[in-house]
Amino acid sequence: MHKSILLILIVFIFSCKNNNPPEVSKQVKEEVPVAINFDWLLGDWQRSNEEEGKVTLEHWNKVSDTEYKCLGYTMKEKDTIWRENVSLVKVKEQWSFDVIGMGDSLSTSFIVTEMDTVSFACTNEKNKFPKKISYFKNGTNMRAEISGDGMVIPFEFNKINK
Repeated sequence: MHKSILLILIVFIFSCKNNNPPEVSKQVKEEVPVAINFDWLLGDWQRSNEEEGKVTLEHWNKVSDTEYKCLGYTMKEKDTIWRENVSLVKVKEQWSFDVIGMGDSLSTSFIVTEMDTVSFACTNEKNKFPKKISYFKNGTNMRAEISGDGMVIPFEFNKINK
C-alpha cells in the first residue's frame, strides 16, 4: 500500500514538472530616454593647471532648464586680469554657448554640436581662436579645452565644495 502511494506521488510530481524552457518575452523593452542637461557643470570650479601666482575660477548656475550661466575669471594677487561671462542657452532645439570676454560688448556664439550626459563640444569656424570649446566631466573633476588650427589649450578643474 505504501509503495502504491509512493509511486502515485512520484508520478504526480513528475507530471507537474514543466520540461519546456521558459518562453523569452518577444517584447523589446523600450529604452527610457536619458535627459541630457548641463547640471553636471553647476557649482564652483578652480583650475588646477594654472600658472604659478594665478587663480582661475568658474562659477556655473542654472537659470532654467534652457539656460545656464557662468562667470569665469582669473586673479593675479588681488587683480582680476581676465573675465568672461558665458550663457549656455537653448533656443528651439539648438544649444548655443555665448561668450562675452573682458572688454567686449558683443558675445561670440558657438553652436553645441556634440553632447551627452557628461560632455559637450561647440564650434564656431568663423572665430579666429578658439574654433572649438569642449567640456568633459571626469569623476568629480572637469576638463575644458579650447582648440583651433592645430592648437589645444587644456583647462583642468577641481570642484570647490562650499
